[in-house]
Amino acid sequence: GKGGKGGKGGKGGKGASTWSSGYDNSKSKGSWNKGSSKGGKAASRVSEGFQLQLSNIPAQVRWQDLKDVFSELFDVTFTSVDGHGNAVLELSNERDALRIIQKYNGGNLNGHPIRVRWM
Repeated sequence: GKGGKGGKGGKGGKGASTWSSGYDNSKSKGSWNKGSSKGGKAASRVSEGFQLQLSNIPAQVRWQDLKDVFSELFDVTFTSVDGHGNAVLELSNERDALRIIQKYNGGNLNGHPIRVRWM
């Protein structure tokens, strides 16, 4: 797929970004409350893994926030956010990508129900 703007690399700040369970009564959808973090440098790149699109994310969410949160549980290779409610999350393996779709599609991100799907 097509790359995008965003950054690659380490953590972009010390935010209190965490997913918490308790959103959905049957499928354990995730709920995430984002703390603040500082911006980072954007870079263009070519996709090297399995890409997911996140929709309806709050405008204040940055690529570093997504990378910090998802890297704790999954092998994240790239994240980007367009500032208009969309983000790209790239994983090194299909298993992690499928787990993210199952767990977080329909989940809650700072009060916004989000959609996670293949790009």
